[in-house]
Amino acid sequence: MSKLGRYGHYPAGSRRSAASLSSSEIRPLRTRVRPRSSDFVLDVGSGDHPHASADVCVDRFLDNSPHRGQRRLVVDRPFLCADIVALPFSDKAFDYVICNQVVEHIPDAPQALRELSRIAHRGFLATPTEFMEFICPHPEHLWVFARHGNRVLMKRRSNRHDLPTKEAFGGVIWALHSLPEFRRLMAFREDLFWMRLEWEETIHFTVVDQQEAFYNYYDPDSFAELLRRTPPTTVGEWLRDLVEVNCSRETAMRLAKIRSQVRQLLRWLA
Repeated sequence: MSKLGRYGHYPAGSRRSAASLSSSEIRPLRTRVRPRSSDFVLDVGSGDHPHASADVCVDRFLDNSPHRGQRRLVVDRPFLCADIVALPFSDKAFDYVICNQVVEHIPDAPQALRELSRIAHRGFLATPTEFMEFICPHPEHLWVFARHGNRVLMKRRSNRHDLPTKEAFGGVIWALHSLPEFRRLMAFREDLFWMRLEWEETIHFTVVDQQEAFYNYYDPDSFAELLRRTPPTTVGEWLRDLVEVNCSRETAMRLAKIRSQVRQLLRWLA
Protein backbone atom coordinates (compact mmCIF):
# COMPACT_ATOMS: atom_id res chain seq x y z
CA MET A 1 0.00 0.00 0.00
CA SER A 2 1.24 3.48 -0.79
CA LYS A 3 1.71 6.15 1.83
CA LEU A 4 -1.80 7.35 1.01
CA GLY A 5 -3.46 4.55 2.94
CA ARG A 6 -6.85 2.88 2.74
CA TYR A 7 -9.04 5.67 1.39
CA GLY A 8 -6.25 7.37 -0.53
CA HIS A 9 -5.96 10.40 1.76
CA TYR A 10 -4.55 9.65 5.21
CA PRO A 11 -1.21 7.94 6.03
CA ALA A 12 -1.14 4.17 6.27
CA GLY A 13 -0.96 3.08 9.89
CA SER A 14 -3.22 5.86 11.13
CA ARG A 15 -6.24 3.56 10.45
CA ARG A 16 -9.23 5.91 10.56
CA SER A 17 -12.82 4.89 9.91
CA ALA A 18 -14.84 6.46 7.12
CA ALA A 19 -17.02 8.14 9.77
CA SER A 20 -14.02 10.10 11.07
CA LEU A 21 -13.27 11.70 7.71
CA SER A 22 -14.08 15.40 7.52
CA SER A 23 -16.51 16.95 5.05
CA SER A 24 -13.60 18.02 2.86
CA GLU A 25 -12.38 14.42 2.61
CA ILE A 26 -15.60 12.70 1.52
CA ARG A 27 -17.08 14.86 -1.23
CA PRO A 28 -20.12 13.62 -3.17
CA LEU A 29 -19.74 16.53 -5.60
CA ARG A 30 -22.41 17.68 -8.03
CA THR A 31 -22.01 15.85 -11.32
CA ARG A 32 -23.99 15.72 -14.54
CA VAL A 33 -24.10 13.35 -17.49
CA ARG A 34 -21.75 15.07 -19.93
CA PRO A 35 -20.90 13.02 -23.02
CA ARG A 36 -19.36 14.88 -25.94
CA SER A 37 -21.45 15.34 -29.06
CA SER A 38 -19.22 12.90 -30.97
CA ASP A 39 -19.26 10.19 -28.28
CA PHE A 40 -20.64 6.70 -28.84
CA VAL A 41 -22.81 6.36 -25.71
CA LEU A 42 -24.18 3.30 -23.88
CA ASP A 43 -26.93 3.41 -21.24
CA VAL A 44 -26.75 0.36 -18.92
CA GLY A 45 -29.98 -0.36 -17.10
CA SER A 46 -31.92 2.07 -19.29
CA GLY A 47 -35.27 0.64 -18.21
CA ASP A 48 -38.28 2.88 -18.75
CA HIS A 49 -36.27 6.09 -19.13
CA PRO A 50 -33.24 5.76 -21.47
CA HIS A 51 -30.99 8.79 -21.45
CA ALA A 52 -31.43 11.22 -24.34
CA SER A 53 -27.73 10.99 -25.29
CA ALA A 54 -27.57 7.16 -25.47
CA ASP A 55 -26.92 5.48 -28.82
CA VAL A 56 -27.28 1.93 -27.44
CA CYS A 57 -29.24 0.68 -24.41
CA VAL A 58 -28.84 -2.41 -22.24
CA ASP A 59 -31.21 -3.88 -19.66
CA ARG A 60 -31.41 -7.27 -18.03
CA PHE A 61 -35.19 -7.32 -17.60
CA LEU A 62 -37.55 -7.41 -20.56
CA ASP A 63 -40.68 -7.65 -18.43
CA ASN A 64 -42.08 -5.02 -16.06
CA SER A 65 -39.45 -5.52 -13.39
CA PRO A 66 -40.00 -4.44 -9.75
CA HIS A 67 -36.54 -2.87 -10.02
CA ARG A 68 -38.13 -0.12 -12.11
CA GLY A 69 -41.46 0.01 -10.27
CA GLN A 70 -43.23 -2.33 -12.73
CA ARG A 71 -42.92 0.33 -15.45
CA ARG A 72 -42.67 -0.83 -19.05
CA LEU A 73 -39.29 -1.16 -20.73
CA VAL A 74 -38.69 1.52 -23.38
CA VAL A 75 -36.98 0.31 -26.57
CA ASP A 76 -36.65 3.24 -28.97
CA ARG A 77 -33.07 2.70 -30.23
CA PRO A 78 -30.57 -0.19 -30.57
CA PHE A 79 -31.10 -2.43 -27.51
CA LEU A 80 -29.50 -5.55 -26.01
CA CYS A 81 -30.70 -7.75 -23.17
CA ALA A 82 -27.60 -8.37 -21.05
CA ASP A 83 -26.29 -8.56 -17.49
CA ILE A 84 -24.13 -5.69 -16.22
CA VAL A 85 -21.63 -8.12 -14.68
CA ALA A 86 -20.89 -9.68 -18.10
CA LEU A 87 -21.51 -7.09 -20.81
CA PRO A 88 -21.19 -8.45 -24.37
CA PHE A 89 -18.86 -5.72 -25.64
CA SER A 90 -15.16 -5.53 -26.37
CA ASP A 91 -12.80 -3.49 -24.23
CA LYS A 92 -13.37 0.29 -24.55
CA ALA A 93 -16.08 -0.25 -27.18
CA PHE A 94 -17.83 2.95 -26.05
CA ASP A 95 -16.65 6.47 -25.46
CA TYR A 96 -19.10 7.02 -22.61
CA VAL A 97 -21.34 4.79 -20.46
CA ILE A 98 -24.25 5.91 -18.29
CA CYS A 99 -25.26 3.80 -15.30
CA ASN A 100 -27.99 5.53 -13.29
CA GLN A 101 -29.60 3.93 -10.21
CA VAL A 102 -28.54 0.39 -11.17
CA VAL A 103 -25.52 -0.97 -9.27
CA GLU A 104 -27.24 -0.79 -5.86
CA HIS A 105 -29.42 -3.68 -7.12
CA ILE A 106 -26.54 -5.93 -8.25
CA PRO A 107 -25.35 -8.79 -5.98
CA ASP A 108 -21.79 -8.50 -7.35
CA ALA A 109 -21.64 -4.70 -7.55
CA PRO A 110 -17.79 -4.59 -7.58
CA GLN A 111 -17.79 -6.73 -10.74
CA ALA A 112 -20.41 -4.40 -12.27
CA LEU A 113 -18.10 -1.43 -11.69
CA ARG A 114 -15.19 -3.32 -13.23
CA GLU A 115 -17.28 -4.11 -16.32
CA LEU A 116 -18.30 -0.47 -16.77
CA SER A 117 -14.63 0.51 -16.59
CA ARG A 118 -13.70 -2.19 -19.10
CA ILE A 119 -16.16 -1.31 -21.87
CA ALA A 120 -15.91 2.51 -21.84
CA HIS A 121 -13.34 5.29 -21.72
CA ARG A 122 -15.47 7.54 -19.55
CA GLY A 123 -18.81 7.48 -17.87
CA PHE A 124 -21.37 8.58 -15.34
CA LEU A 125 -22.40 6.59 -12.26
CA ALA A 126 -25.26 7.43 -9.90
CA THR A 127 -26.80 5.67 -6.89
CA PRO A 128 -28.88 6.70 -3.87
CA THR A 129 -26.91 7.82 -0.83
CA GLU A 130 -27.14 6.08 2.52
CA PHE A 131 -29.33 8.94 3.79
CA MET A 132 -31.77 8.34 0.92
CA GLU A 133 -31.80 4.66 1.82
CA PHE A 134 -32.76 5.52 5.38
CA ILE A 135 -35.63 7.89 4.57
CA CYS A 136 -36.90 5.81 1.66
CA PRO A 137 -35.72 2.22 2.20
CA HIS A 138 -35.70 -0.25 -0.66
CA PRO A 139 -35.22 -3.85 0.53
CA GLU A 140 -34.31 -4.80 -3.05
CA HIS A 141 -31.21 -2.59 -2.79
CA LEU A 142 -28.16 -4.66 -1.86
CA TRP A 143 -25.49 -1.92 -1.50
CA VAL A 144 -25.19 1.64 -0.19
CA PHE A 145 -22.69 4.24 -1.43
CA ALA A 146 -20.77 7.42 -0.68
CA ARG A 147 -18.10 9.33 -2.54
CA HIS A 148 -14.61 10.36 -1.47
CA GLY A 149 -13.05 12.60 -4.11
CA ASN A 150 -13.07 10.49 -7.28
CA ARG A 151 -13.36 7.23 -5.33
CA VAL A 152 -16.60 5.39 -4.66
CA LEU A 153 -17.08 3.97 -1.15
CA MET A 154 -19.51 1.07 -1.02
CA LYS A 155 -20.75 -1.43 1.53
CA ARG A 156 -23.40 -4.09 1.67
CA ARG A 157 -26.80 -2.94 2.83
CA SER A 158 -27.52 -4.14 6.38
CA ASN A 159 -30.61 -4.63 8.54
CA ARG A 160 -30.09 -1.25 10.15
CA HIS A 161 -31.12 0.37 6.86
CA ASP A 162 -34.55 -1.22 7.25
CA LEU A 163 -35.86 1.34 9.72
CA PRO A 164 -39.68 1.33 9.96
CA THR A 165 -39.92 4.39 7.71
CA LYS A 166 -42.12 2.82 5.06
CA GLU A 167 -44.34 1.05 7.56
CA ALA A 168 -44.63 4.09 9.85
CA PHE A 169 -45.25 6.73 7.20
CA GLY A 170 -46.75 4.70 4.39
CA GLY A 171 -47.04 6.70 1.18
CA VAL A 172 -45.95 10.02 2.69
CA ILE A 173 -42.35 9.67 1.50
CA TRP A 174 -43.50 8.84 -2.02
CA ALA A 175 -46.06 11.64 -1.98
CA LEU A 176 -43.29 14.13 -1.23
CA HIS A 177 -41.88 13.47 -4.71
CA SER A 178 -44.94 15.15 -6.21
CA LEU A 179 -44.32 18.38 -4.29
CA PRO A 180 -42.21 21.08 -6.00
CA GLU A 181 -40.81 22.12 -2.60
CA PHE A 182 -39.37 18.65 -2.00
CA ARG A 183 -38.06 18.32 -5.55
CA ARG A 184 -36.42 21.73 -5.10
CA LEU A 185 -34.63 20.41 -2.01
CA MET A 186 -33.48 17.36 -3.96
CA ALA A 187 -32.28 19.54 -6.84
CA PHE A 188 -30.29 22.02 -4.77
CA ARG A 189 -29.10 19.73 -1.94
CA GLU A 190 -28.62 16.74 -4.20
CA ASP A 191 -25.50 15.43 -2.42
CA LEU A 192 -27.82 14.48 0.44
CA PHE A 193 -29.83 12.17 -1.79
CA TRP A 194 -27.56 10.96 -4.63
CA MET A 195 -24.00 9.71 -5.07
CA ARG A 196 -22.92 10.90 -8.53
CA LEU A 197 -19.58 10.45 -10.22
CA GLU A 198 -18.25 11.24 -13.69
CA TRP A 199 -15.14 9.11 -14.21
CA GLU A 200 -12.39 8.59 -16.78
CA GLU A 201 -10.72 5.31 -17.82
CA THR A 202 -11.63 3.47 -14.60
CA ILE A 203 -13.97 3.65 -11.62
CA HIS A 204 -11.91 3.70 -8.44
CA PHE A 205 -13.81 2.09 -5.58
CA THR A 206 -13.31 0.68 -2.10
CA VAL A 207 -15.55 -1.87 -0.40
CA VAL A 208 -16.06 -0.76 3.22
CA ASP A 209 -16.98 -3.03 6.12
CA GLN A 210 -20.75 -3.41 6.39
CA GLN A 211 -20.84 -1.99 9.94
CA GLU A 212 -18.62 1.00 9.20
CA ALA A 213 -20.31 4.40 8.83
CA PHE A 214 -19.48 6.63 5.87
CA TYR A 215 -19.95 9.71 8.04
CA ASN A 216 -20.23 10.62 11.70
CA TYR A 217 -23.83 11.80 11.52
CA TYR A 218 -23.55 13.50 14.93
CA ASP A 219 -20.60 15.66 13.85
CA PRO A 220 -21.63 18.68 11.71
CA ASP A 221 -18.10 18.92 10.30
CA SER A 222 -18.39 15.36 9.00
CA PHE A 223 -21.70 15.68 7.19
CA ALA A 224 -21.59 19.41 6.32
CA GLU A 225 -20.75 18.60 2.70
CA LEU A 226 -24.01 16.70 2.35
CA LEU A 227 -26.01 19.82 3.21
CA ARG A 228 -24.16 22.32 1.04
CA ARG A 229 -26.17 24.14 -1.59
CA THR A 230 -25.32 22.91 -5.09
CA PRO A 231 -26.74 25.46 -7.54
CA PRO A 232 -26.53 24.81 -11.30
CA THR A 233 -23.32 26.03 -12.91
CA THR A 234 -24.65 26.54 -16.44
CA VAL A 235 -27.82 27.82 -18.05
CA GLY A 236 -28.50 24.30 -19.31
CA GLU A 237 -28.29 22.86 -15.82
CA TRP A 238 -30.54 25.63 -14.51
CA LEU A 239 -33.17 24.80 -17.13
CA ARG A 240 -32.89 21.10 -16.37
CA ASP A 241 -33.37 21.72 -12.64
CA LEU A 242 -36.32 23.95 -13.43
CA VAL A 243 -37.93 21.07 -15.35
CA GLU A 244 -37.15 18.52 -12.63
CA VAL A 245 -38.63 20.72 -9.92
CA ASN A 246 -41.77 21.90 -11.68
CA CYS A 247 -42.74 19.07 -14.04
CA SER A 248 -44.32 15.74 -13.26
CA ARG A 249 -42.33 12.56 -13.90
CA GLU A 250 -44.45 11.84 -16.97
CA THR A 251 -43.78 15.28 -18.45
CA ALA A 252 -40.05 15.02 -17.73
CA MET A 253 -39.96 11.62 -19.47
CA ARG A 254 -41.77 13.00 -22.54
CA LEU A 255 -39.28 15.88 -22.75
CA ALA A 256 -36.37 13.42 -22.45
CA LYS A 257 -37.81 11.35 -25.28
CA ILE A 258 -38.13 14.45 -27.48
CA ARG A 259 -34.49 15.38 -26.71
CA SER A 260 -33.42 11.88 -27.69
CA GLN A 261 -35.33 12.02 -30.99
CA VAL A 262 -33.90 15.45 -31.85
CA ARG A 263 -30.37 14.26 -31.06
CA GLN A 264 -30.78 11.18 -33.27
CA LEU A 265 -32.17 13.31 -36.11
CA LEU A 266 -29.26 15.72 -35.91
CA ARG A 267 -26.79 12.85 -36.04
CA TRP A 268 -28.49 11.37 -39.12
CA LEU A 269 -28.41 14.75 -40.86
CA ALA A 270 -24.73 15.35 -40.02
